[in-house]
Amino acid sequence: MGWRFHCGMPASYVLLDFHSNPINHLNDMAKGWNLTTTDIFCLVAPHKQQSVHSNVELSLNRVFIICDCVDFRYFSIVRLAKKARLFERTYCRPTSQAPYDNAGVEVTRVPLDQFVCELTERCSSGCRCVHRPANATLHV
Repeated sequence: MGWRFHCGMPASYVLLDFHSNPINHLNDMAKGWNLTTTDIFCLVAPHKQQSVHSNVELSLNRVFIICDCVDFRYFSIVRLAKKARLFERTYCRPTSQAPYDNAGVEVTRVPLDQFVCELTERCSSGCRCVHRPANATLHV
Protein backbone atom coordinates (compact mmCIF):
# COMPACT_ATOMS: atom_id res chain seq x y z
CA MET A 1 0.00 0.00 0.00
CA GLY A 2 2.99 2.29 0.43
CA TRP A 3 1.90 3.51 3.88
CA ARG A 4 4.87 3.93 6.24
CA PHE A 5 4.10 4.56 9.88
CA HIS A 6 6.32 6.35 12.39
CA CYS A 7 5.43 7.85 15.76
CA GLY A 8 5.92 11.49 14.75
CA MET A 9 3.65 11.42 11.72
CA PRO A 10 0.28 13.20 11.56
CA ALA A 11 -2.80 11.27 12.63
CA SER A 12 -3.67 8.28 10.46
CA TYR A 13 -7.07 6.64 10.13
CA VAL A 14 -6.39 2.94 9.69
CA LEU A 15 -8.01 -0.35 10.67
CA LEU A 16 -5.83 -3.40 10.11
CA ASP A 17 -8.14 -6.34 10.72
CA PHE A 18 -6.43 -9.74 10.86
CA HIS A 19 -9.52 -11.56 12.16
CA SER A 20 -8.95 -15.34 12.07
CA ASN A 21 -5.75 -15.09 9.99
CA PRO A 22 -2.94 -17.64 10.46
CA ILE A 23 -0.34 -15.38 12.08
CA ASN A 24 2.65 -16.98 13.78
CA HIS A 25 4.24 -13.95 15.42
CA LEU A 26 3.49 -10.24 15.66
CA ASN A 27 7.23 -9.73 15.21
CA ASP A 28 6.93 -11.06 11.63
CA MET A 29 4.53 -8.24 10.77
CA ALA A 30 6.72 -5.63 12.48
CA LYS A 31 9.75 -6.78 10.48
CA GLY A 32 7.79 -6.88 7.22
CA TRP A 33 6.57 -3.32 7.71
CA ASN A 34 9.87 -2.03 9.16
CA LEU A 35 8.20 -1.05 12.44
CA THR A 36 10.26 -0.58 15.58
CA THR A 37 9.04 -1.60 19.03
CA THR A 38 8.39 2.10 19.66
CA ASP A 39 6.26 2.31 16.51
CA ILE A 40 4.19 -0.69 17.63
CA PHE A 41 3.74 0.92 21.05
CA CYS A 42 2.58 4.18 19.43
CA LEU A 43 0.06 2.25 17.33
CA VAL A 44 -1.52 0.17 20.07
CA ALA A 45 -0.97 1.84 23.44
CA PRO A 46 -3.05 4.80 24.59
CA HIS A 47 -1.13 7.79 25.89
CA LYS A 48 -1.95 9.88 28.98
CA GLN A 49 -3.17 12.61 26.65
CA GLN A 50 -5.27 11.99 23.58
CA SER A 51 -3.00 10.18 21.14
CA VAL A 52 -2.58 11.60 17.66
CA HIS A 53 -2.66 7.98 16.54
CA SER A 54 -5.89 7.07 18.33
CA ASN A 55 -7.52 6.28 14.99
CA VAL A 56 -5.08 3.47 14.19
CA GLU A 57 -6.39 0.07 15.20
CA LEU A 58 -4.76 -3.33 14.82
CA SER A 59 -7.25 -6.13 15.37
CA LEU A 60 -6.06 -9.67 16.10
CA ASN A 61 -9.52 -10.95 17.01
CA ARG A 62 -9.77 -14.78 16.87
CA VAL A 63 -6.10 -15.11 15.88
CA PHE A 64 -4.22 -18.10 17.29
CA ILE A 65 -0.63 -16.94 17.72
CA ILE A 66 2.45 -18.88 18.83
CA CYS A 67 2.99 -18.05 22.50
CA ASP A 68 6.74 -18.42 22.82
CA CYS A 69 9.46 -15.88 23.63
CA VAL A 70 9.58 -14.35 20.12
CA ASP A 71 6.83 -11.77 20.82
CA PHE A 72 7.67 -11.37 24.52
CA ARG A 73 8.43 -7.65 24.19
CA TYR A 74 4.94 -7.03 22.75
CA PHE A 75 3.25 -9.17 25.38
CA SER A 76 5.07 -7.28 28.15
CA ILE A 77 4.48 -3.80 26.64
CA VAL A 78 0.76 -4.49 26.31
CA ARG A 79 0.66 -5.57 29.98
CA LEU A 80 2.32 -2.28 31.00
CA ALA A 81 -0.20 -0.25 28.99
CA LYS A 82 -3.22 -1.52 30.92
CA LYS A 83 -5.76 -0.07 28.47
CA ALA A 84 -4.06 -1.39 25.33
CA ARG A 85 -6.34 -3.93 23.69
CA LEU A 86 -4.01 -5.42 21.10
CA PHE A 87 -4.31 -9.03 22.30
CA GLU A 88 -8.00 -9.06 23.26
CA ARG A 89 -9.56 -12.25 21.88
CA THR A 90 -6.12 -13.43 20.66
CA TYR A 91 -5.26 -16.96 21.75
CA CYS A 92 -2.22 -19.21 22.12
CA ARG A 93 -1.73 -21.88 19.48
CA PRO A 94 -0.11 -25.16 20.52
CA THR A 95 3.34 -25.87 19.11
CA SER A 96 6.19 -28.17 20.04
CA GLN A 97 8.11 -25.12 21.33
CA ALA A 98 5.40 -23.27 23.29
CA PRO A 99 3.84 -24.84 26.38
CA TYR A 100 0.82 -26.96 25.47
CA ASP A 101 -0.98 -26.02 28.69
CA ASN A 102 -1.46 -22.49 27.26
CA ALA A 103 -3.12 -23.72 24.05
CA GLY A 104 -6.45 -21.97 23.58
CA VAL A 105 -5.80 -19.52 26.44
CA GLU A 106 -6.21 -15.81 25.73
CA VAL A 107 -2.71 -14.28 25.40
CA THR A 108 -3.40 -11.64 28.06
CA ARG A 109 -4.16 -14.39 30.62
CA VAL A 110 -0.85 -16.23 30.18
CA PRO A 111 1.72 -15.30 32.86
CA LEU A 112 4.74 -13.58 31.31
CA ASP A 113 7.09 -16.27 32.63
CA GLN A 114 5.30 -18.83 30.42
CA PHE A 115 6.56 -17.24 27.19
CA VAL A 116 9.67 -19.35 26.58
CA CYS A 117 11.76 -20.58 23.65
CA GLU A 118 13.70 -23.79 23.43
CA LEU A 119 17.23 -23.17 22.17
CA THR A 120 19.16 -25.70 20.13
CA GLU A 121 22.23 -23.66 19.17
CA ARG A 122 25.05 -23.79 21.74
CA CYS A 123 23.07 -26.17 23.93
CA SER A 124 25.16 -29.11 25.10
CA SER A 125 24.43 -32.49 23.57
CA GLY A 126 21.81 -34.39 25.55
CA CYS A 127 20.56 -31.22 27.27
CA ARG A 128 17.46 -29.12 26.82
CA CYS A 129 17.95 -25.34 26.95
CA VAL A 130 15.05 -22.93 27.46
CA HIS A 131 15.20 -19.12 27.30
CA ARG A 132 12.77 -17.33 29.63
CA PRO A 133 12.90 -13.56 28.92
CA ALA A 134 10.52 -12.62 31.77
CA ASN A 135 13.35 -13.10 34.26
CA ALA A 136 16.26 -13.09 31.78
CA THR A 137 17.24 -16.69 32.42
CA LEU A 138 18.45 -19.65 30.43
CA HIS A 139 17.47 -23.00 31.93
CA VAL A 140 19.63 -26.00 31.01
